[in-house]
Amino acid sequence: MTSDDVPGFLVDGATQNLTCAGGEISVLYSFSDVCGTASIACSVTVLAGAAPVIICPEIEEIEFCDQEEFEAPLAEVILSCGGLTIVEGELDSIVSCNGTAVDVIYSFGDACGFTEVACSASVIPIEEGPEIIECPESFQVVSIPLIMGGGGTGSGTGSGTVPPVPQPLCESIAVTWDVPSAEADCGEVSLESNIEPGSLFETGFTTVIYTATDICGNTSVCSFDVQVTCDETFDDGDEIVAARSSEEIIVSFEKAIVEETEIVSENTLETKVYPNPVSSILTIEVTTGERLPMEFEIYDFLGSKITSSDTRTLDAGVNQIEIPVADIQSGTYILIMKLGEEIRSERISVFR
Repeated sequence: MTSDDVPGFLVDGATQNLTCAGGEISVLYSFSDVCGTASIACSVTVLAGAAPVIICPEIEEIEFCDQEEFEAPLAEVILSCGGLTIVEGELDSIVSCNGTAVDVIYSFGDACGFTEVACSASVIPIEEGPEIIECPESFQVVSIPLIMGGGGTGSGTGSGTVPPVPQPLCESIAVTWDVPSAEADCGEVSLESNIEPGSLFETGFTTVIYTATDICGNTSVCSFDVQVTCDETFDDGDEIVAARSSEEIIVSFEKAIVEETEIVSENTLETKVYPNPVSSILTIEVTTGERLPMEFEIYDFLGSKITSSDTRTLDAGVNQIEIPVADIQSGTYILIMKLGEEIRSERISVFR
């Protein structure tokens, strides 16, 4: 009789120290008949078990803007003792803008070991800059010379006295426009310009440049020219046409210019406007030899009225009128003062 004809069984405790690393175990064979019992313990070598094997799946390209919605495909796992299972994966790092490949990590463990693999995934980068929407077209504005009326003060002893010949002044003017916007496929976009609306422009051509930058550093640029011309031949009541964005804007300055042939009243009249530049309160100081009505208006250089006052009566002597300008945008404006029959103007600058 051989051991092949006798069933064996594991000796108690023989597998206590057995792991997937393999080792030796004992198998006991025994047989009894009328003459007695025979037993034998046979040593058996157990081969080491293999750790599970993860098979990388095919991973489609990842678009940078879709990384938050990215779902890694499931990977197959060959178990240590045979059979299959599946496991989920996750991105190893944040997807970069430059298209560098990233790893999708898969891991699985069982009694015979732990396995982790990194499966590479290609990334589709953002190559185009953000879109700038409604970039202004080049346009022209006209700087109307300010007729200062002999320096802003006047006096006379006769009804026919003519003030000194006023000189036209074409200085820088505040110009504004509609600010464009910018957008990208994903993430925030910053939009910066070299000149802000409401800035002062000298006569001539000035190029305004807007630069949009997305989260990947891609940029887009739009630009337009602002042409400021000085019309020293402008006369009271003329109309100035400023071409802007293929439209025509008619700007009337009939109230913004003092006539050169203005006749000075017999009343001694002096005006002072301060501080200039001004940030909060503008003071008009009027010295008059008699009572007279007074009102004022403030215009920008496109002819739009910014603010005005009701008619008030000034007493003989020194009068002070305070005008709040804290709510007026920084820039250069024309102050028109109606003092009885006389009209005077001052160029004022508001700053923050």
